[in-house]
Amino acid sequence: MGRFFSKLGFVHRQLWAGNPLYRLSVLAGPAPLVGALLAGVLWVAGVGGLGTGRSAPRWATPEPHDTWNSADGPIRSVKPRASLPLVDAEGNLAGYKPGPRLATQPIQVQGNFDVNVESAVLTAVPYDSARLEMDRVIANGPKQGLYVGVADGILAIRTAGVYTLTLRLERPPAQPSSCISRLGFGEHRVISNVDLSLYNQEDKTFPGTQFELEPGLYPIAWVFGCWHEQTETAPGSLTLIIGHPDDVQPLPARADDILHREGGTPAK
Repeated sequence: MGRFFSKLGFVHRQLWAGNPLYRLSVLAGPAPLVGALLAGVLWVAGVGGLGTGRSAPRWATPEPHDTWNSADGPIRSVKPRASLPLVDAEGNLAGYKPGPRLATQPIQVQGNFDVNVESAVLTAVPYDSARLEMDRVIANGPKQGLYVGVADGILAIRTAGVYTLTLRLERPPAQPSSCISRLGFGEHRVISNVDLSLYNQEDKTFPGTQFELEPGLYPIAWVFGCWHEQTETAPGSLTLIIGHPDDVQPLPARADDILHREGGTPAK
C-alpha cells in the first residue's frame, strides 16, 4: 500500500508540473481530480511503468532543449566562445570595456502571456551596472510601444571553477504591472519568468543554475521589462547575480565580470 501511494504521489507531481488540464481538475474538485489522476496512473503504466528505482524514468522528466533551468540538476559544463585577450595598459582586456550594453527591443505579448522579445534593436547605449532599472530603460527607450531592456555583454571568466548564475527581481509597491525576467547564457535560456499584475512589494532571487567554466569569454544577456496595458511602467529592477568559486553566496556581478566590445553593437 505504501508503494502505491508513493507512486500515486509521483504521478501527481508529474501531472501538476506538465499538464494544465490536470491543474484545472485539482481546482475543479474531487470528482474531476480522481478521474484525471487515475487516467494519469493508467497512462504511466502503459507507457513504461513507474519502475522500482528511486529516480524517475527519463520519459517522466522531460528537459526542454532550449532552457537550462536546473537549480537541482547537474552542473553544466560550458566551453568559452573565445579565449581571454591580452590586458592593455589600463588593466582592461584588450578590445573590451567594462559593463554590458543596454538595448531596448520590442515585445509581443501572446494571449497566454508568453512574451516574444523581437530581434529589432530600437535604441542601444553603454551601461555601467549589472542592475537593470526600469527608470533607465524607459529613459533610453522609445516614447511609445511595448519593449524591454536587454543588457547584452560578455562574461569574462578568469579562474576555472563552478559558477552560479541567477537574477534578483526587486519592485516596490506601485501601479499593477506585468514584468518579464529572463536570463540567457550562451545559446540557452537559464531563467524565463513572467509575473502578472504585481502591485505589492516584490523582492525575490530566482533559483540559481551552476556551470563549470574555464577561463575565457562567454556571451550573456538578461532581459527586464514591466508594463500595464500598452504602457511601460516603473519603478523596478533586475540584477544579474553571480556566484564565483570563492564566494560564500552569490552576489551582484562584479564591475569586471561583464564586458562589451569596443564599438560593438548588442547581439540580436
